[in-house]
Amino acid sequence: MVGMANMKYNLKELRRILLKRGILILSYDSLHHKTFSLSQRDLIPIIIEFIKNTSDEFLKYHCITSLGVKGFDEASDFLKKLYVDEINQQSQNYEIALNIAETLYRIRNKNDYDWFCEQLSKNELTFETINFAKALPEIHAIDNRITNLFIKLSKQVLVLPSAFYRNPLEENKYFLSLFCLKKLSKIHFDGKDEFAGAFLKHLNEFIRYEKSEWAERLSRDTIKEYKDVLLRFDK
Repeated sequence: MVGMANMKYNLKELRRILLKRGILILSYDSLHHKTFSLSQRDLIPIIIEFIKNTSDEFLKYHCITSLGVKGFDEASDFLKKLYVDEINQQSQNYEIALNIAETLYRIRNKNDYDWFCEQLSKNELTFETINFAKALPEIHAIDNRITNLFIKLSKQVLVLPSAFYRNPLEENKYFLSLFCLKKLSKIHFDGKDEFAGAFLKHLNEFIRYEKSEWAERLSRDTIKEYKDVLLRFDK
């Protein structure tokens, strides 16, 4: 960018640039909680330039957060590429990847429909996946593609306890599964009753299979929530 070639990409310099535009940023935290308006979309390339060039991980994190404004569509292509780069690194920074996913959810660019579906179709789900699922019904009517995807994602918890790994990713699958089930309960699709019945039957078998293991993974309230959602399928 013109005039930024020899610039230091630190918080002090970003504060100076933003102050010229009447925006006061006192700290990382105030940048994190700053909500730009659509009329300030000219800031997008500036923020992106800082994300690309800063060696300050705190500044990078909070700059990403600051782009999370609905309508900041110009930022989504950059963020999607950054997300893919982050998850493909051996030294993956889960906090940055999760932050990018949350920011993309807040932007909710309708043109990201195919990309969100693509990420959710992958076999290896990640911590941030639920943000993509949450975005889909908000940017696109629930069609057959989303319905089939949500059916697949809701079933991811139907595995034997011996397949569990003790890590937060496995626990996150329950949140994603429940989210998908709640959305599915509100729409009509072929085989809906059969799906709910089979899911509930498998869930009960799962609980009986290993109560102690299940108790460690899910609380009684969570089990009840699954059942409550499934029982609403025929209403």
